[in-house]
Amino acid sequence: MQLRYVDADLHVHDTPLLAVAVLDDDAEGVPDRLSALDGQLGGAVGRAFASGDVRGRKDEEIVLYGADGGPGRVLLLGVGKAGDLDVERVRRFAGRAVRAAERLRVTSLSVGLDGLEGVPPEARAQAAAEGAALAAWRFDELRAEDEDDPTPVVDAVDLVGREAPDAFAPGTLAGAAIARGANFARTLQSRPGNVAT
Repeated sequence: MQLRYVDADLHVHDTPLLAVAVLDDDAEGVPDRLSALDGQLGGAVGRAFASGDVRGRKDEEIVLYGADGGPGRVLLLGVGKAGDLDVERVRRFAGRAVRAAERLRVTSLSVGLDGLEGVPPEARAQAAAEGAALAAWRFDELRAEDEDDPTPVVDAVDLVGREAPDAFAPGTLAGAAIARGANFARTLQSRPGNVAT
């Protein structure tokens, strides 16, 4: 899997799917960090908030469809209250984004890092990189591919944000290295004894 940090604004980043965290505290209306994205989507984010479909509750998700010149789809993922936010929630947020991409049959996506101030920037990027790579891992070496309905594999994730590029970049590299090692160990453990002697 290719994991990289991209220093860009969410609303102009060209990607088939952009996952953005929504906090429970955001439920009063579109937060400032999502206002440019809301404009890019013609007010769709604001309408989702106004309808009550988006409340920032943990495990909540909604997909919005974008316009030209930005993300093709925007996935709003609830992560709960800002006070409860920690590295594990960020890790799970990125993993949920990968799972949603698989359901949508998208092979690459972007994960927004901005707006999660409860977690230090470097730890935030590291946790997001780990969560995305760990969720994308599959052991299919010994499984026959279904030719009629092949399983989509997420092979590229961009971590996008402008808040702290000097911290996001090294955090992404560290998270990618840790996840690569963990996934290698998972692959070795999953191989049968006659293969991994």
